[in-house]
Amino acid sequence: YARYQQFAKRLLAENKEFIEDYHFNKEGRKDENGKYYPALYDAYLPSFYYGAVPDFDSTKLKLNGAYFKEEYLKRVNQQTAGRAEIKKQNFFIQDTWQVNKNTTLSPIIRLDHSDLFGSNWSFNFGMTHNVHGNVHRRLKANVGTSYTEPGMGELYYNWEMYGPNITNATIGGGEARLGWYWVGNPNLKPEKSMNFDLSLEGENKNTYGKVTVFHNNIRNYMSIYNTGYLMDFYPQYDESTTYGAAKFAHAPDMIYSFRNIGKAQITGLQFEVKQTLNKHWKARLGYTYLRALNKSDKDMPRELLDKPRHKVDIGVDFEDKASGWSGSLWGDYYIHMLDSNSLSGGGNYMVSYIDPNNSDRSVIRYNLNNRKTADMYEHKTYGIWNLMIQKKIDKDSRIYFGIDNLFNHRDDDRALSARVYRIGLNMKFGFGSGESKTKLTKEQFESLPPVMLQDFITRPFDTDRKRGTELVGDYRVRNDSHLGSDRPATRVTTTSYVSDEAAKNLADRKEHGLNQRIRVGVDARINDNTNIRVVGSVSGQAGVDSSHETEGSKGFNHQRLEELDVTHHGSKWDHSVGRITESMGVT
Repeated sequence: YARYQQFAKRLLAENKEFIEDYHFNKEGRKDENGKYYPALYDAYLPSFYYGAVPDFDSTKLKLNGAYFKEEYLKRVNQQTAGRAEIKKQNFFIQDTWQVNKNTTLSPIIRLDHSDLFGSNWSFNFGMTHNVHGNVHRRLKANVGTSYTEPGMGELYYNWEMYGPNITNATIGGGEARLGWYWVGNPNLKPEKSMNFDLSLEGENKNTYGKVTVFHNNIRNYMSIYNTGYLMDFYPQYDESTTYGAAKFAHAPDMIYSFRNIGKAQITGLQFEVKQTLNKHWKARLGYTYLRALNKSDKDMPRELLDKPRHKVDIGVDFEDKASGWSGSLWGDYYIHMLDSNSLSGGGNYMVSYIDPNNSDRSVIRYNLNNRKTADMYEHKTYGIWNLMIQKKIDKDSRIYFGIDNLFNHRDDDRALSARVYRIGLNMKFGFGSGESKTKLTKEQFESLPPVMLQDFITRPFDTDRKRGTELVGDYRVRNDSHLGSDRPATRVTTTSYVSDEAAKNLADRKEHGLNQRIRVGVDARINDNTNIRVVGSVSGQAGVDSSHETEGSKGFNHQRLEELDVTHHGSKWDHSVGRITESMGVT
């Protein structure tokens, strides 16, 4: 009791201002012993600290400079299992060799090194050849190797996603959607392959076409997979266990991980056609046949997961240069694809029903039980359509409106975004703004080597640009709407193991809100040989539409340096340093 009193004195000394304010606002209230609230000048104070007294916000109390449960609340629903670090370096040399006016060769040699997987050499050898000397008929071929290391996610992933909905949950029976729980596999090996492709492409005044065949032999192909096990939050310890609504509010998760498939093979045929219909309209059609096979792992399906047997791309484009209006409507169809996140036959549902032999208890059945990994996935066929309309205001400004997932196709297994509306404005202003007036004659265009026609190499330094500074940037806003579902109410107490975000997902309430981003930067030509480009962004979220449950505005609370590129130009070499993207050499 003496230690209890000593603890109270420490709390009082460190929280005197808050406690006096609370006492003033609660004057006149009595506790169960008839003493006035709060009796903070004696040993009652620790009771308030431990949250044992109603209406007292113990999180406002400090001890040794930290708020009550401050560190605990930072870590709730988090588990620190260790720390990982991978150091990587890569180096590549690429050359473009114009053998003659009709043939170009492009060899690449690349070295990848990491402190986890060591060193690996890879190469690629490409060729472009004008058929019969005609620059409008080209034969292209590539042969090479590729090398892919597993990343932090595949090696050390530890993440849960709740199931999207619950239906018909009652005390006696119902069904619930299972969630997903991913764990990494630190024993993964890098993926290596030998690749071949051959294509023929060409164009005339109104038509462009390309046909490609390709074949890849892959060792240690990395694939996600369902382990067949469950992360069950309310396990049945014995046959007498009776399940209620809480079981459905905390449905089990299917446990997923990553594995190497020793030998895999991907062979395909691809073609695309682009047709100019008239001065305003163009159409395009693409088709890919894919034969993606598991050649060695008997526990996995014969078909590789998430690789559609057929893929069809359709698009229509409109442009009226006089008025400045343009637009595109396009769709992508994925046909006969094994979905890694799904289970065939509704296996990703937990079903409960009344025990016919005992009406006082329910029975849980998982279709997941006793299934083999090789035949547990569902074949999917679906299409996603998108729309984009643009209006050019002047040479430096345009507005646009777009809709992603136009027909609002929903697939919770694949976590597809619902229909998203986009509206925006692109502007360019500053010194030197405007479009290039440089035009190539037909003779100049046809005299260009084929490597230029396919835009294979672009120098990081524009030698035609004059000195000056441009201010660049954009504003993006996206509206997200979630319709929610009829999920039974779940009580989540302050001592629950779930975080606020997890509790919010569990409730599955209707929501409506904005995501915003502003990017601003400068692109400056310092002198004849140096260019600097710096772009930064701020982004955040804000709730809108009072008819829905919304979050309060979080403001622009996330800052990021998008680009930092300093390029120096020499007579034959360009040197770049900063936050830059690697445009070539990726095999």
